[in-house]
Amino acid sequence: YLRWFALGIIIIILDMDNFGRAELIDFKTNDRSYTVVFVSYVKMAKITLAILILGCCTCAVWSVNDRLREVFSWRQLDFTFPDQMTRQAAIASGEYVQANNLPLGLEVWRDKLFITVPRWKAGVASTLNYVSLGSEPENRSPNLIPYPSYEQNRLASNSTDRIVSVFRINVDVCDRLWLVDTGLQDVWGEAIQVQTPKLMVFDLNTDTLIRQYTFRADDMKPDSFFANIIADTTKETCDDAFAYIPDLGGYGLVVYSFASNTSWRVKHHFFHFDPLSGNFHVGGQNFQWTDGIFGVALSPVKEDGYRTLYFHPLSSTREFCVSTHIVQNASIASDSYYEYKVLGSRGPNTQASGSSLDENTGALFYTQINKDGVGCWNSFRNADEYSADTNYLVASDSQTLEFPNDLKVDKTGTLWVLSDKLPLYLYRGLDDNETNYRIFNAPVVDVIKGTVFVGSNQNRSPRLVPYPNYAMNRLPSSGQRSTDRIINTYRLSIDVCDRLWVIDMGIANGTKVGQPQLYVFDLNTDRVVRQYVVAENLMRADGNTWFPGLVADAERKSCDRAYAYLPDIGGGLMVYDYRRNSMRRIDHHYFYFDPLATVFNIGGVRIEWPDGMFGVGLSERRRDGYRTLYFQAMSSTRMFSVDTRVLQSNATVRETFDEYHHLGHRPAGMQAGPMATDQATGTVFYALVNQDAVGCWNPRRHDRLSADTSAVVAQDPETLEFPADLKVDFDSNLWVLSDRMPRHRFQVLNFDTDDVNYRVFRAPVADVIRDTVCESQPTGGDGSRPPSRPDQPSRPQRPNTATNSMGWNTPAEKRSDFD
Repeated sequence: YLRWFALGIIIIILDMDNFGRAELIDFKTNDRSYTVVFVSYVKMAKITLAILILGCCTCAVWSVNDRLREVFSWRQLDFTFPDQMTRQAAIASGEYVQANNLPLGLEVWRDKLFITVPRWKAGVASTLNYVSLGSEPENRSPNLIPYPSYEQNRLASNSTDRIVSVFRINVDVCDRLWLVDTGLQDVWGEAIQVQTPKLMVFDLNTDTLIRQYTFRADDMKPDSFFANIIADTTKETCDDAFAYIPDLGGYGLVVYSFASNTSWRVKHHFFHFDPLSGNFHVGGQNFQWTDGIFGVALSPVKEDGYRTLYFHPLSSTREFCVSTHIVQNASIASDSYYEYKVLGSRGPNTQASGSSLDENTGALFYTQINKDGVGCWNSFRNADEYSADTNYLVASDSQTLEFPNDLKVDKTGTLWVLSDKLPLYLYRGLDDNETNYRIFNAPVVDVIKGTVFVGSNQNRSPRLVPYPNYAMNRLPSSGQRSTDRIINTYRLSIDVCDRLWVIDMGIANGTKVGQPQLYVFDLNTDRVVRQYVVAENLMRADGNTWFPGLVADAERKSCDRAYAYLPDIGGGLMVYDYRRNSMRRIDHHYFYFDPLATVFNIGGVRIEWPDGMFGVGLSERRRDGYRTLYFQAMSSTRMFSVDTRVLQSNATVRETFDEYHHLGHRPAGMQAGPMATDQATGTVFYALVNQDAVGCWNPRRHDRLSADTSAVVAQDPETLEFPADLKVDFDSNLWVLSDRMPRHRFQVLNFDTDDVNYRVFRAPVADVIRDTVCESQPTGGDGSRPPSRPDQPSRPQRPNTATNSMGWNTPAEKRSDFD
């Protein structure tokens, strides 16, 4: 509105003279473009005046993504001293050095906006303060008023209730202000421990200290640092409140009980920092921090009377949670490892300091210090998914939001944010001619309007997040080691033990960068738990070894007893033994391509591929502990199988040749690449790359694979052009990825970047196979499979197909099965 108003003023100014010849001029603000009628002979002074007016309006306070309103700002902080003489004495003694006072934490209660000023450096006049809201609306840089008094905040005071240095604070529903006084003076300098850290609680209605509790020695570690606190109570349980105090330096959580006036320390691995997330770039300053558990927020009270405590380390991009039922019980808080949950990762460079949850909307807000912004996630709508896709950057501005240090949602549903350029203050010093400190606010409902969790569609074209991080996926520079990089990988496998298995070919752009390596990641920690370099003598001497993927075989009750089966399209199979950390190669005639099935026609591209062993899938585990491995060459229409007991033994192929079985074949032209199996129904799915389709066969129903016992469950020459991979997850959902790879690789001029080229589909397996020969049926009374039914259609007929809104061609009666 301000910008449109400015444009109106411009036109009025320009209209002061009679209009002569007019011309159209494009006029741009920082996020809009306008076309304005200008008069060719307007005087330069009027043009200048018009531009100045527009410039003023475009710098209005609604400058942070048009979501946050700037309420206060300061170049330097000043305080309301008892009198001018006291102020001058403080300056003369060094008790008040204006440049050393930096605001850090904030909280709101009625007409008071509390602001903390920790004693990072010597010369902080008062650490706990407030400004009055509404008393001087025209004063946007008010003096800070010490709370509850200037004398109680003086470092020189010898009072037992002296407040030395406070970082972040919290107001509860019982009108009480909770804080932790670190007792540390000149943190960035000599770091003098003036007094033992203590908890303080003030009654805001009377401005009196009602509780003071000094932490026990067992609550602390040598590197303990308490920079945050959150109180947990309801209006009905004011006397039975708890406080949760993260220890960012000692990697722990201190829990305080108001009723028993005691505390205990909780330990857990999730309280530690992530070694890969300790690098920061803010305001042109690069620095490294190892801060552990930092941000804490609470859900509304649940049916069981407890809340969910959300928490994250500062040097991390992950969010975690635990029920307050666990942490409030000192006897189990540190011994309930699996009660602490990993919610997920926000993505790279999303380290956060403070966080706060709005109980009305479920929006969990957090600072984005590496992005000069504020992010949010909806704990109601996206409770089961915490990822880059379900987190949203609601505000970002590299100038006004440089290092957003704290934020709070007050009791009226208003979000408050404080930015303070802390890294520049610590490492280089601030320019007192610039605005360095700002406070913003906005109603939560306005802040989250139009984001991924208030009714808008989820981003269907999200950015990919490098896993486990960007650095590990970067190609090494000349002379750098390649053994700690993921160079080139194709297809992946996740086992029942929450591990991701990756085979890296070590080849980039046709150049060998390193040896093929097998990586195994723990998905709960995103860390490598196994790395195995494939020896040269396991690969083909002619150089035709290529690993298109793998399948992991693990048991939940014994995760160390795991294997991985890696097909080699050159004609071989690698078997990796996790327990022994060893690998062996198996060669068999069935692993080779069919010379009559090497021609492909995909997306108008004719290709000749002599690809051997490619797709692999595992059956459900039998009572004897083994499974069936189904496999196929891509340049073939045949399918084979072998018992994993044979693969896991040390027997030679000569000894076990007949243990490999030919199961049958599909019709000509139906070559298949990747394969996946559904443990619930027994269905084997495969990507019919030559048909732009997905097929299935159910070995529980049919002993042999044939045209009559297999089906095409999805087919579309546009949206399913080259189904490059497919998987069945543990919830029996079929996932398919299509990517037009032949066109991209061999006819790049025929690859239209303005078109949708890559798609991911999903559907419940039960819906996919319904009314096909793959549909699962119970076995007969004698345990035998029902016979094949030649009268049952083996694949959807083209005249009866229809394309649903998501682009899958399926039988008309099954349009709603896919998304």
